[in-house]
Amino acid sequence: MTLCRESSCAKFGKDCFRSLTPEVEDAAKQWWGSDEAPISVFTGRPDCYEEAEKCRKPLDNRNCML
Repeated sequence: MTLCRESSCAKFGKDCFRSLTPEVEDAAKQWWGSDEAPISVFTGRPDCYEEAEKCRKPLDNRNCML
């Protein structure tokens, strides 16, 4: 399976099973037995990419990127 590093995607880490989160990367390294785990990642943005909403002000409580 190819994984995604697009952390600016609205679905990254919570609504996407392809997210290459630090937890997923750590699990792959542990399973492989070294830090050289072969992980396949997209070379560009996948078709499912959705731009995350950006906050209008830094103290905004919405779930968005700062």
